[in-house]
Amino acid sequence: MIRLQETIDVFKGFLVGSQELVVSHLQYVVDTMFIGELLAKNLYYLKTILWSFELAFGLGVNLYKSSVWGQC
Repeated sequence: MIRLQETIDVFKGFLVGSQELVVSHLQYVVDTMFIGELLAKNLYYLKTILWSFELAFGLGVNLYKSSVWGQC
């Protein structure tokens, strides 16, 4: 879902390195970290993606245990 949002230029990941590799998420066992530009649009679409995931698979995302970090 995140990759699709990147390809249609809705969610903007973070550019890494001289070849500007786009990193939008990292996954480890049951944890997922989403990485993107600090834009209100990114937060809106990320919340929409998580809500869609919940509807599709019946697995809820606990937003109270989640964090949003930003740096300008």
